[in-house]
Amino acid sequence: MLADIPRRAHPNRIQGILEAPFQEHAKGVWMRVLRGTLVGILSGCASIFLASDDAHAFKIVSFNGKFTRFNTKTVSYVVDRSGSDNFENGCDGSGSCLSEREAVRTSFDSWTNIPGVDITFVEDEPRSIKATGYDNVNTVKWIERAWRELPFSPPSSALAVTISTYTTDDMVIVDSDTHFNGEDFQWCAINSPEEENGDCVDIQNIATHEFGHFIGLDHSSENIFEPESKLYLATMFFASGPRETFRRLLKEDDQAAALNLYPTEDPNEPLIESISPNVVNPATTSATAVRIVGQNFLNHSAAMLATRGDRGDVVGRVISVSENEMNVVFDLYGLPSGGYDVVVANAFDRTDRVEEGFRLSGNSGNVDGSYTSGDGNGGFGSSGGGGCDIPAQPDQAGVPGSAILALLLPLILIGLARFYLSPEPRSSEPRLAAKKEPK
Repeated sequence: MLADIPRRAHPNRIQGILEAPFQEHAKGVWMRVLRGTLVGILSGCASIFLASDDAHAFKIVSFNGKFTRFNTKTVSYVVDRSGSDNFENGCDGSGSCLSEREAVRTSFDSWTNIPGVDITFVEDEPRSIKATGYDNVNTVKWIERAWRELPFSPPSSALAVTISTYTTDDMVIVDSDTHFNGEDFQWCAINSPEEENGDCVDIQNIATHEFGHFIGLDHSSENIFEPESKLYLATMFFASGPRETFRRLLKEDDQAAALNLYPTEDPNEPLIESISPNVVNPATTSATAVRIVGQNFLNHSAAMLATRGDRGDVVGRVISVSENEMNVVFDLYGLPSGGYDVVVANAFDRTDRVEEGFRLSGNSGNVDGSYTSGDGNGGFGSSGGGGCDIPAQPDQAGVPGSAILALLLPLILIGLARFYLSPEPRSSEPRLAAKKEPK
């Protein structure tokens, strides 16, 4: 989902998180929505590391160390025949005619055309789509009325919402639906001076972002005042607004994420040899930089703390990477004390995993340790650890309501098995999450 924001303001630093998860269940399908994440990881050491050309902050939706993705090279989709109310006969009334379908098709092609990425999209004939839901049909639809009454309750400020359904055993996406908010926003295909200076929202700009969620990507950054231009300019940055078109073009960060999920050729598997620090006190730090030493790391390698449960993994922001070393910042906000598996992935099926290679300790004071493979003491050493901790409970800057007009839901409503129009899976269909009562 994308948020609508005004033109970028001065990059004052903002830190903090808004998160309100909830769970619902219906007809044997379990649904999870994560709302509104606004995160800033801004410290002296993190900012210095981010100057590296190898830095990336792409995030892939992941649970228990497994990425969500399509397991086929060809993905079909259908655009609702009614399209957008702002178009008539394939034209938006300004500039040369460019239909909604053409803009959508170009957005999908942006992901297909990344060098080294193996995924193709095929458009089925448009048809009337009364409602979306888990039906094994990937849809693109404009919602012109009752946007806030949709089953997943999007705010009026949301430009668009993408919902994906996946199996829980192998995290394969079986259904993705993108919804554009036609009730609260005017849509167009910007190609005229009038539109460039107007208040309409460019379909291709937003669709390219949403289709990143469609295939399994999360946001590269959710800091409204992101100081790193590489991350702010990425298509998968969490916010957008009228007149904007530069996110039509995928940036390096976006391409690296797709290359990790859908590689044409299988890369070598990474090998983790040491992690430092691997013991941190969550009471004194909200995020920490971790040094991972090993072999076969790539420029698009991802690192995560695997969580067993419903909240999703903590995918780190890679500060720098070489063949034998990664420096990664992990956001620790809201994580309970305990051990977490450390996973490095060169591709969805090329990973290395160290069980409980990172631990949040409830002891008072900072606790720094390091993990070295084969150290013989259960994976937790006592030697001094490196890394750069970011203090907990940083000063928070107030954000006026007008600063974020739209994307308050994390742009992909992560792994939703929809409760509306969700048929009981047949024995031949993928097994979805079983009933799980809210805690």
